Amino acid sequence: MTASHLHPAGDREGARHLFERLLPILAFANQHIDISIQFFKRVLVAKGVFRTHAVREPILRFDDVQQRIATSLVGRVLELERSLG
Repeated sequence: MTASHLHPAGDREGARHLFERLLPILAFANQHIDISIQFFKRVLVAKGVFRTHAVREPILRFDDVQQRIATSLVGRVLELERSLG
């Protein structure tokens, strides 16, 4: 179930809760296109789609802080997907 399904069905609280769980992921991934590419590549690595999170040059590279945040948020993406079935 997605927020776009929950809200029209009358579950506004459920839609808000789901959006609040997604918000840190959206805020991080949408800072810059290069951040988004690297982040979602890491999500796909975690899902087993790719073996490495390497991306083509030229690209703005993650710094140490971004790497820590991305690692945490990848886990959140996987948990959200599991919880939504």
